[in-house]
Amino acid sequence: MNSPVKLSAKVYFLIALSITISISQFYYYKKSQERQSLLNQFFIVSSRIRNETAALKSQVLLSYFDKNIRNVPLLFQENLKTIEFAKNLINKYDIIPDKKSEFLKIMNELYDVNAFGFELYLSSDNEDKKNILEVVNYLSKNYESLNLLTMELIEYTDTIAKKYERANLLFSFASVILIISILSFVIVPQIAELEKLNQELNASNLLRESIQDSSPNGIFFVNNELKVQLLNEKAKEIIKLLSNKQITEGEDLSNIFLEKDLRALFFKNIEESKEKKFSHDYISINTPNPYHFKILFYAVKNSIGNLRGTTIIFSDITTEVISQQRLKRSENYFRTLIDKSHGIIFSLDHLLSIKYVSPAIEYYSKYQVNKILGRPFVELINNNEKEKILSYLIDKINLEKMDNSITFSIKGLSNDIVLLANCGVIENEETNLKELILVCMDITEQIEAEKRLKEQNKKLREIAWIQSHVVRKPVANALGLIQLLQQSNDLQKNSTEFQLNEKELYELLKKELWNLDEIIRQINEKTKEI
Repeated sequence: MNSPVKLSAKVYFLIALSITISISQFYYYKKSQERQSLLNQFFIVSSRIRNETAALKSQVLLSYFDKNIRNVPLLFQENLKTIEFAKNLINKYDIIPDKKSEFLKIMNELYDVNAFGFELYLSSDNEDKKNILEVVNYLSKNYESLNLLTMELIEYTDTIAKKYERANLLFSFASVILIISILSFVIVPQIAELEKLNQELNASNLLRESIQDSSPNGIFFVNNELKVQLLNEKAKEIIKLLSNKQITEGEDLSNIFLEKDLRALFFKNIEESKEKKFSHDYISINTPNPYHFKILFYAVKNSIGNLRGTTIIFSDITTEVISQQRLKRSENYFRTLIDKSHGIIFSLDHLLSIKYVSPAIEYYSKYQVNKILGRPFVELINNNEKEKILSYLIDKINLEKMDNSITFSIKGLSNDIVLLANCGVIENEETNLKELILVCMDITEQIEAEKRLKEQNKKLREIAWIQSHVVRKPVANALGLIQLLQQSNDLQKNSTEFQLNEKELYELLKKELWNLDEIIRQINEKTKEI
């Protein structure tokens, strides 16, 4: 993975080096041309000064013999102007940087000598041979100075030419080394890399073709002109099911799908994939054995981002659709069972808020379902049982308590309801959080029946106690009194100490019978209460 990055760094470095060498070579070439141009210009100016000096010298000598001096002043003036031009040229440009001051000194001397000679010539009489010869000597000295200056210019020009020639040779040698480096470090590795990529591409193409042929999905490609390319056998089978036509490569997509809606579906998704890079749709084939397909549309672009076409993939989702339909029917079936159930079913989230409650809650508690959805479940519980049910539900979520059922009561709008609940824990597939399902049965009537039964048992025990203890006393007393009455005559005859009044015995018997009657009445009242 790092090889392309290193290779790119080498390429950038060599390109930067090549640009630097080219700019440097161009700069030195430009400077050498400018320097050469200045040297040529100065050489021309110095040659003109030398030629004008030679012409002036000859005119001065001629005027000495033929007395004609008309051309001499003009030549002096021209010579002075040329020297002045040469001085300005030396000041403005560093023609010979090392000898600029020396050249200026020579030019100043030339200017002064010529100016002095011009004044001396103008002040001299034609008969004054001495002054004329002195002017000629001055001009000869100027000519010698100019010759020396010209020789130095020629020597300096040769030096500069050799210097720039060496620089050009150096840059040329650097360019050769750079070309060799590019060949060695860039071109040859790139060729090897391209060869490797070509092999990988061929392998990738073979792999793609094998995948297309072995893929359970139908795959084909349409170019920008909507011509079919690169389709596998599965795609041919599916398209034949859709259009009842045998598809071939190069065929126009609009000629394959003659049905208007089907053609519009494909064209719409192809256009959407160009904008979004991806699009999908679903299609079903209504036959005795129905088929369902998910169709994926992928926009294909080349390396520079230009659209090449669209890859279309048919994915057979018949099994999934049938499974979903069955699942939907099962859900509807169980939903009907839950909605029609006499029991109350609660679904609580991980915060113990009510997510779902069956419609039976309205029958038992008069609460409307939409009024309690989202509310905390414990708000429905009686205050004295909130802590118990909250602890139970938390233990269920944490799987710390596995009791199967719990009894609690909720506050109804008209009366309290006693519920027997069974709790189950499920995990939400989307949030991975635990939720609770409470299946509750109304046992209010059973609880009340149990209370009534307990009260009846209590009263029956009281009646039994009365029958076994309270009734026994007056009955025993009455039986004893009756026995005394039967034996009263014998007792009166045989015993003088123990004599009973028969009337008193009847009074006592009557009293005990009244007590017995009262006890029987109490028993009857308690029996009525039962």
